[in-house]
Amino acid sequence: MKVMSVMFWKDDVINKRTSFVKDLGITCNKVFREIPDGCAYCGKNHIRGVEIYGAGIGVSLWLCDDCEGLLLRYSKSTTEKRLLKASQVYTAPQDWEHDVGDVIDLN
Repeated sequence: MKVMSVMFWKDDVINKRTSFVKDLGITCNKVFREIPDGCAYCGKNHIRGVEIYGAGIGVSLWLCDDCEGLLLRYSKSTTEKRLLKASQVYTAPQDWEHDVGDVIDLN
């Protein structure tokens, strides 16, 4: 399984009531505890795990390499909690173990 690590943040999280899942464009409600055989959006099978700094250990979401659709690994409620936790963590891309040019902005 391919895994990519990303940092997730949201400006002024405390004062805005929002849904991280909705903001990320996740519309599929199905939860995939294990890597899905195919994407729920396009049906292709090029899926990778997405680890989000500060959101807990391991893969938090699944990403289709073909259509870039995000799929849930946990319930929406649990995903919201994990992303809220991650949005309050700060790290500088220069401190990551890979080239800054590899950074993908999902915001």
